[in-house]
Amino acid sequence: MMKYRATRSTIPFNSRVELRAYDTETGMYGEPLTLADIPTAREVPPVMTLDATQAQRLMDDLWDCGLRPSEGSGSAGAMAATQRHLEDMRTLVASSMKVKLKENG
Repeated sequence: MMKYRATRSTIPFNSRVELRAYDTETGMYGEPLTLADIPTAREVPPVMTLDATQAQRLMDDLWDCGLRPSEGSGSAGAMAATQRHLEDMRTLVASSMKVKLKENG
């Protein structure tokens, strides 16, 4: 099965991310891509296609390389921390106003 990995370049002072494709069963690996001229009327074919597991692994690797979405809503951990903070604030308000809040199931 083909595996796709992303790693930071090991060259000092280089901020590039390197992508690799290889198959451990066959020993085959991907070589650098080449570009070809295509007629303007033709649809551009994909360079590669990943299944969901491969794409998730590649996304995780890119995250490990320090890359984040340009416009994301934050990670699940940040959302959980926000939810805990909100619950703490509700508790403080309820105790200061002597109001018992309905517990969330």
